[in-house]
Amino acid sequence: MSETQPVIAAVVRTHVENAAFFWAQRDTLAAEDPPDTEAIAFVDARLEANLDALRIAGAAVWPFIIEAFEAFPEKGELFVLTHRALETGDARRLEQAVAFARVCDDGTRGLCGAFEWLPPKVTAAVVRDWVDSGDSARTEAALAAMIAHGGHPGDRLERLMRNGSDTVRRMAASFASRPGRPDATVTGGD
Repeated sequence: MSETQPVIAAVVRTHVENAAFFWAQRDTLAAEDPPDTEAIAFVDARLEANLDALRIAGAAVWPFIIEAFEAFPEKGELFVLTHRALETGDARRLEQAVAFARVCDDGTRGLCGAFEWLPPKVTAAVVRDWVDSGDSARTEAALAAMIAHGGHPGDRLERLMRNGSDTVRRMAASFASRPGRPDATVTGGD
């Protein structure tokens, strides 16, 4: 969709709300022990359909994403903001997502979720920058991407294990407890 084509506000708003809802639902389902893989697959298809609609809306989607987060500062809305910022390479919006993660009801979960959802080819450059950022929200998102895609922090692991954030230390410990590839890059899986 070009920048000059109008969008139908109610339709775009619905897709933003649906994408946030479906990702939050997916995240909750995935946390169950054991996760219901059939239910997750069902939700994933609906989530991806709504994300496709946001892609089609292009830049016109941003006011609706911000409006949704301001109304409901929750993990699903943060996921949608972060997802679009990463996929479009919008550094300003990605910084906005980090700021929103600091006030989000669910902390960084939606931020991390977008890094887990998107493939390493989309997130790798940001992961490389953020793992060494010294900012716990950024580091958590970078580690979430590595965990989800089979990456490893390499020689950073020892430093991450001493990080001031309990969450970062816990995430780093997950690397220490699995067969490591200390020579692996921080970009994700093979």
